[in-house]
Amino acid sequence: MQQYLLPLKSYSGDNFYPQYNNYLIFKSSFSHLISQTSLYISHPQDHWDLFKYSPSFAVFMGVFSVLPDVIGLFLWNFLGIGLLTYCLSYLFPSVLRKSIWGWLLILNDMIASTQNAQSNCLIAGLLLLSWLEVSKNRNASGALWFCLCGLIKVYSLAFLPLLFWNSKKPLQLLGYAIGWGILLIALPLIFTDIDGLIFQYTEWIRVIKMDADQNLGLSIWSILSLFDLVDIPKLPVVFIGYLICLSPILLQKTLKRPEQIINKISIGTLFIWMIIFNYRAESATYIIAQCGAAIAIWALFPNRKTFIITCIFLFILGWSNSFLFPLDWAHYFTHVIFLKPWGLFVFWITIILIQLYSVFYPNSILNISNDYSTRL
Repeated sequence: MQQYLLPLKSYSGDNFYPQYNNYLIFKSSFSHLISQTSLYISHPQDHWDLFKYSPSFAVFMGVFSVLPDVIGLFLWNFLGIGLLTYCLSYLFPSVLRKSIWGWLLILNDMIASTQNAQSNCLIAGLLLLSWLEVSKNRNASGALWFCLCGLIKVYSLAFLPLLFWNSKKPLQLLGYAIGWGILLIALPLIFTDIDGLIFQYTEWIRVIKMDADQNLGLSIWSILSLFDLVDIPKLPVVFIGYLICLSPILLQKTLKRPEQIINKISIGTLFIWMIIFNYRAESATYIIAQCGAAIAIWALFPNRKTFIITCIFLFILGWSNSFLFPLDWAHYFTHVIFLKPWGLFVFWITIILIQLYSVFYPNSILNISNDYSTRL
């Protein structure tokens, strides 16, 4: 309601748009799809900035395109917040004094994402839902939620190995994922012909590539820019980070170690990787990384003192751009020293090193909560 009632805003100095401009980008994509115009060009009559999701996502936004903004905006935000809250309720311990820390770690970033009408809460929720469904041996529904998420943000597809290793029937899961993927990619054919569909996907690839060439984001690339290292090719660095992220599970499988909590911690480290290595990362996307950090510390807390220190550290990262700090400080933390990507990168490396140590020295560090283990 706050974003709906605020006055119009100019993003480029020309036209004025509602403060929930991101929702207008999503909502308008359906009308652009059925009118056979490119989804990925400027549409200043409807919104500011470009649509950067898949043509299939535009089909699903057809439901919202017929609703008044005040209703559609609420339902869109409720979908993301509701799904993420539902999934996290299975992951956080049920004891209030423990779970309250998890919610405090993510609350500020959850609000930031929602006030910007972003899809980040929905992405985190869909990935966690796919994990939970696969854990319950429901490969068909798990693959569906995973594929839906991949058509919102391409980097979500990196979650597949974790689902694959978590499934009791991994080949069945892979078959469902391929089937759902083909079906969802072809879904816009309901409203366009094959030539139009190929055109839209070609445009989508063009926009993604353009973003990769022009953006650094609130990510590791911003950190590298401080040392004049922005000319390093992005793809190799992202791929190396991905391999590092998966290395504990790969070693565990290779050395045939007993099943441990490593698989669960890897959800957290992969969520963090998705953001800190993402050239499009911005403040509103950090709900995904903070969710990953919260999940990781609930899966791993060697002792009470370490747990509390880690929570305080992550709390400062999560709230560094909030009302708890003066505006000048918040600007300095976020845009000058890049506190969030720095801090989460250190946390990410630390957790991965702990995982690797536990592979070679089982049960020496990792100490899982019985409540968490039972729920997951």
